[in-house]
Amino acid sequence: MKKISLVLAIIIIIIFTACSQKQTSYDAGSHSSSQYMGLPHGIETKVAFSPLIFMGEYTGNIIKNKDGSYYEEFHVLEQYRGNCEEYILIRNVALLGDIHTKQWQFKSREKYLVLTSCVDCVYVKYYFQGCIYCPIDRFEDSLMDVLGEWVSLDYYTEGSKDNFKDYNSFLDYLMLLIDKYPLIENYIPLLYIESDDIYDILTVSPSILRVKIIKEKFHLDNYYKTYYTNYSCIVEKIYKGEYDGENGCVTLIRQNGDKEKWQVATSDTITDITMLLPSGDIDLDQTDEYIICNNGPHLVALKGIVSNDYTEEEIIQMLTEIYGEVNMIDLTEQAGNE
Repeated sequence: MKKISLVLAIIIIIIFTACSQKQTSYDAGSHSSSQYMGLPHGIETKVAFSPLIFMGEYTGNIIKNKDGSYYEEFHVLEQYRGNCEEYILIRNVALLGDIHTKQWQFKSREKYLVLTSCVDCVYVKYYFQGCIYCPIDRFEDSLMDVLGEWVSLDYYTEGSKDNFKDYNSFLDYLMLLIDKYPLIENYIPLLYIESDDIYDILTVSPSILRVKIIKEKFHLDNYYKTYYTNYSCIVEKIYKGEYDGENGCVTLIRQNGDKEKWQVATSDTITDITMLLPSGDIDLDQTDEYIICNNGPHLVALKGIVSNDYTEEEIIQMLTEIYGEVNMIDLTEQAGNE
């Protein structure tokens, strides 16, 4: 693909899972992305970056989400990596009509090998199709997207031509690759919880910041035809965790809104933290300052914008009850002294 949206480029690295009051567990077998830096743009790289790989039958059922994206249903027949339900919805960017992705359109009742990526955070979870189109009974029609160009599956591979002579040979090679290239550690999930209890949220959150919104921008992702509001922020106070904002700022991204306002926009700031928000949690008519409990790129809980329900004094008091003392850092005072 020639373009990857800021949002998906960030959230593509957040993989799963969580439980109620539950914290996600880390997979000690995952490997660092730096170990795969030398991989070519071939099937080996696709496997290393795919948390869910399965063979399934496309049912023909399609669901259109309110953001304009389409989800297609598969009956999972065999799972090769990851775990999922017997029936799964896969987001298919092919149906957005991009010239490079029209070839990804599935045919009802056909079986496919599917490599997916997963978006999993506190407010949304879905799988979306990777850059492989592999109909099992029409293996000769299989293609792979490499940097926006459709190429054969054996493009730039470490394997031999025999590994790609038919589907069974390819599947054997795929299983070898799954063992050889464990999922990179960037796909390990970040912490989040499903609790709405303020004490749970404050206790678990690795980072608690007060931010001030300084710019609102409407953003249209032309590739994925998805609408967002970007809020550029400065960090005013740190109640927990660390933050070095010398060379960046915080960007809050909220999906949907009045489509008539939207224009294609590019970031004009260096961003070192980008947090994705459920719709409706920011109201600039009420305030431009928010206290946010986050794990880095996401809220740590659905009610992670804790200042929507509590004052700063109440939040500091609760943090004091939990930790005994709060070593708050006021960045606005530091800036004033410089």
